[in-house]
Amino acid sequence: MQLTWLWPCRFFASAWNNTPKGMPCPSRASLLEKYSSELSQLQEGLPERFRPMLNGLIAMLPSLLEADWPLVPNHNDLLENNIH
Repeated sequence: MQLTWLWPCRFFASAWNNTPKGMPCPSRASLLEKYSSELSQLQEGLPERFRPMLNGLIAMLPSLLEADWPLVPNHNDLLENNIH
């Protein structure tokens, strides 16, 4: 299991360490608004049994977007089935 996570950890660390200087950094407030809105919309469309989990995620968003957490650029389509 450790080896499974080693590569993605190195990949994201590399993205953080090699972020281009001129790359714009999105506003944390705008990210909070966007993600909260998207999760709320998802919450409305899912069965009732998923709502407690989404409520917890929505409640955690502000702490995940605090200034002491790095914002790291990544590929929009980075999924397990796209890693070869």
